[in-house]
Parts: sequence; structure tokens; C-alpha cells
Amino acid sequence: MKVNLQSIPYQKYKRVFAFGCSFTEYCWPTWANVLQYEMPQAEFYNWGKTGGGNVYIASMVMAVNQKYKFTSDDLVMIMWSTHCREDRYIKTSWLTPGNIFTQNYYSEDFIKQFSCAKGYLVRDLAYMTAIKYALLSLPCDYFMLRSVDVRWDDKYYMGDDYDMVIDLYKDVIDDFPEVLYESVKNGQGGWINGHQYHWPDLQYKSPKFLDYHPNPTMYMNYLMHIGFKISERTQNHVKQLTKELHDIEYRAKIEEWFTNLNKKNYPNYYWGLHLV
Repeated sequence: MKVNLQSIPYQKYKRVFAFGCSFTEYCWPTWANVLQYEMPQAEFYNWGKTGGGNVYIASMVMAVNQKYKFTSDDLVMIMWSTHCREDRYIKTSWLTPGNIFTQNYYSEDFIKQFSCAKGYLVRDLAYMTAIKYALLSLPCDYFMLRSVDVRWDDKYYMGDDYDMVIDLYKDVIDDFPEVLYESVKNGQGGWINGHQYHWPDLQYKSPKFLDYHPNPTMYMNYLMHIGFKISERTQNHVKQLTKELHDIEYRAKIEEWFTNLNKKNYPNYYWGLHLV
């Protein structure tokens, strides 16, 4: 059942499953972790993956259900990614290099021959629709969010029939709340940097990397903006985490901090586990 974001029964759930890209699982707490803090009693499984696209996300939702069999005591949380991504499962793991037009794995010849922004949108909206109806048929509660608008990758495709795809899936698109980007963008239309740090060299202070991923408080503010009820306890906790993050200057130290944070305070936290 799709849950009302304003009245999610946090204490009901025994297991929580999160799916997405780096906006869902990163080197510091994301929107999924903010909600995790509201449900300390639940086992928390996070299948977010850096660079992951919507093929990866949809595939993992189905694979995880095959493994864990979603029940009425479970909450499934999804934040869909951008569309122009190439996900492939090769031998033993998922290859998720991110945006096909900016990554450095696939060749220029591959991009010219096989990449089409409209085609990616056709594919991904079909996947989103399929997952929506699959979850409606299962006993679990669920909700779905989007990191960006469906027109995010318009710059890669200027065809006149682009709108036909959006019109075809209008009912599905309209069912989503406001996207993450609209809540955290700056006045010039770009992401507000969640944190700045030195990366990857720990030997000297190279120019700081401007990371566009929202910090924990930005994620929390987004959730509250679209209707989630976040307790004062969680709000204070998230603000403290953001303050701690702000004081860490190196990426490796951030990763160490977050890993230790989960091991110490959240024993029921599980990163994406090997399924196939």
C-alpha cells in the first residue's frame, strides 16, 4: 500500500528497505538515514548505490523482494535517480558509472550509437510504472520519491516528440511529490553544496572538492517540506550530525566517521548485501 507521507506509522515496521543512488546511500547520512532514525526498532537495509540508475534500482527492488519477501510489517522506500544512466550486471556485481554522457567507462562510439535521452526516459518511466504496480500488489507499505524532474536531462535531447513520453506517463509522474532538487537548489538553479572537503589526497591540503550531495540537514528539510513528520529528537540528532560532518576536512575521514557511526549507534543497519 502506498503510505501517506504525513502519517507514516513509524513504529509499525520491523524492516525498512531503501533503494536509490548516491542520494540514498553515501559517505554521510542521507534522507533514508534521517527516516531510519525515526524507526530505531526496525532492521534497516540500504541498497542505494553511487552512480546507480533506475534499471539498477528497479532490479534491486524485485531481487530484494525475492530474497526477503516483503510483508505487511515492512516499509519500502525508493528515490529514483536521473534517467541517462547505463546500469549493467556483469559476472558478480553491478556496474553503475552514472550519467552516460559524462562518465569515463563507455566509449564515445558506444555513446553515439546506443545512447538516447528520450530512449532512457521511455525505459525508466516504464520501470517506475512497473515497480509502482508491483508494490501495490504486495503486502508491504511503500512510497516513491524522485531526485530530479523528468526533464532533468532535456539538454541531451532536443527532439519535438520528447513531450509525448511525459504525456504518456503523466498519471505516474503526477503521483510523485516535489523532487529533491527543487527543494535544495540555489538561486542560480544548481545544487547547494552539502559539504566541502579535501579529496582524495590526505598528504596535503589540496583545493577542496565541492560536493553537490545535500548534507543531512538539507535532506531532513526536504522530507519535512514534502510532508514527512520528523520528531524533535530526530531533528536534533540530524543537526548534530551535520555539525560533526562540517568539521571533517577529508573524504576518507568522512567515510570512517559514517562507518563507525553506523556500527556504534545503529546495529540493525545493513548495507546492500550480495544477492546474486
